[in-house]
Amino acid sequence: TVLVIEAERHSEFGQAILGNSITLSPGTVTLDVYDNHLLVHCLTQSGATDLQSGDAIRRAANLEPVQ
Repeated sequence: TVLVIEAERHSEFGQAILGNSITLSPGTVTLDVYDNHLLVHCLTQSGATDLQSGDAIRRAANLEPVQ
């Protein structure tokens, strides 16, 4: 399954953190980052469903430095 994840509220640094953290999850690979979106391949539909829940996005936002 290939899906698009929105990362509008993240800086470029935050998008890199999000993309890398998604890729570290078993069965997922971030294929591209463009216009505040990440293109992600998930090996299973359940992996895609987990990403769409938004938990990874919220966790990555907590790792961004405060401006």
